[in-house]
Amino acid sequence: MITLQDVKLLLGIESSDRDDLLNLLIKTAETQLMGRLASAEVGDIPDALHYIVVELTVARYNRIGSEGMESETVEGHSAKYRTDDFAPYEKAISAYLTRNTVPKVGVVRFI
Repeated sequence: MITLQDVKLLLGIESSDRDDLLNLLIKTAETQLMGRLASAEVGDIPDALHYIVVELTVARYNRIGSEGMESETVEGHSAKYRTDDFAPYEKAISAYLTRNTVPKVGVVRFI
């Protein structure tokens, strides 16, 4: 289970000032991941993929204020942001789907 405390620990946040924002980021990441897992017809995010939600939440939190920016250079320091947050996790998601998607069985009728 993804917890707010896990995310706050990774971000080094001890106060509860940002809890609403972090909960929204967690919910958004969970919803997007569930959309990618739709073909597996899962009810909840599998334990093996919880880390994706935590890492996405941390990455998105760290980008607040820089949304939409692809790269930035300030006094010799350069930062480039991903346009597809799920790119690093596609192999893990695909592997899960391959293992857990049951082929649809249909009925064929001949007339």
